[in-house]
Amino acid sequence: MINIVIVGVGGVGKKHLSSIMNSKIKKNIYCIDINENALDDMPECEKNKVSLVKTITDLPKIEFDFALFSMTSKGRREMYDELVNHIKVNNILFEKVLFQRTEDYEHVLQDLKKKEIKAWVNCARRQMEFYQNLRERLESFRYMEIHISGGEWGMACNAIHMLDLIAFISGDKSIKINEVNFLPLIKESKRPGYKEVYGMIFGSGDFLKGFSISCIPNCGLPMKIEITTENGRFIVREDLKKLYYMNEESQYQEQNEAFEFPYLSQMTQFIMEDILRKGTCRLTPFDESASLHLMMLKPLMNFFEENGMEKGICPIT
Repeated sequence: MINIVIVGVGGVGKKHLSSIMNSKIKKNIYCIDINENALDDMPECEKNKVSLVKTITDLPKIEFDFALFSMTSKGRREMYDELVNHIKVNNILFEKVLFQRTEDYEHVLQDLKKKEIKAWVNCARRQMEFYQNLRERLESFRYMEIHISGGEWGMACNAIHMLDLIAFISGDKSIKINEVNFLPLIKESKRPGYKEVYGMIFGSGDFLKGFSISCIPNCGLPMKIEITTENGRFIVREDLKKLYYMNEESQYQEQNEAFEFPYLSQMTQFIMEDILRKGTCRLTPFDESASLHLMMLKPLMNFFEENGMEKGICPIT
C-alpha cells in the first residue's frame, strides 16, 4: 500500500488529485487544506478513501512514498520544513514557482540531500510526448535559436516554464539570462496577492546561440515558440495544437503536424507511477530547476524592489 500526501487542494491540487486517483496502484491519499470543505465538489474522493486534514500535524506518523506540494509559493518553504520534520517522505513533486525568497532554495536543496529525499518540479511540458519527440527531432542540430512570444500569458508566473522548456529542447544545461527589459507595468495576478509583469528576456548558452522570451500587455496575440536550426524553422502553436515546420526534408515548403496537449489532470498519475516504480521521472530534478528559478527570480526581485515593493520577496506563484 502506497501512502500519498497532497499539500493544498485548491484548483491545481484538485487536478493533481483527480489524476492520482486514476492510478491502479493501491494507495492511501491524505490531503492537507485549511478549508474543511475543500473536497466537497469531488464526490469520487469518498470512493477512493481520500482523507482531508487541516494541518500537517494531523497526518498519521507513517512513511509517505510520495508528497505533492500544490499550494501557492508563499509559505511553501515553511510547510516543507513542517512536513519533512513531522513524517518520513521519500519522494516530492513541487509545483512551480518554488519559493519567493532566494535563501529558501539553498535551504531546501541541502535539506533534501540531508534527508535523502528525491524531488522534482512540475514543469510539465517535459512529460508531454510531443515535446519529448520534438527534442529527439532537434538533438542532431548544432545551431539553435529559440524565441517565445505572445500576449498576456503570465510572464512572472510562467517564465520558469519557458526557461525550463528552452533548456530541455536545446539540451543545453548552461543557459543563462544576459539581459532583462521589464516594462514599467505591474499588474495584479489572477491569484490575489501575487503580481504579473511584461517585457523581454534575452539569453544564450554554450550550444544555444540565443533565446528570447517576451510577453506583451493588453494583447491577444497567442503564444508562439519559434525554433531555428541549420536545418530549418519549427513553430509550435500550443493553442492550435499544431507544429509548423519548413526544413530541408520538406524542401523548405511549410508543413504542419497536429499533436496532443494533455491537461494536468491527465499527467500526474504517470509522473507518480514512474517515480514509484523507476525511482525517477521525466520532470526537472529539483537542483536543476532551482538554478533556473534563481536565474529568473533575481531580476524579478530587483524589479519589484525598484518599484517600492518589499525587499527580499518575489510575489509570484
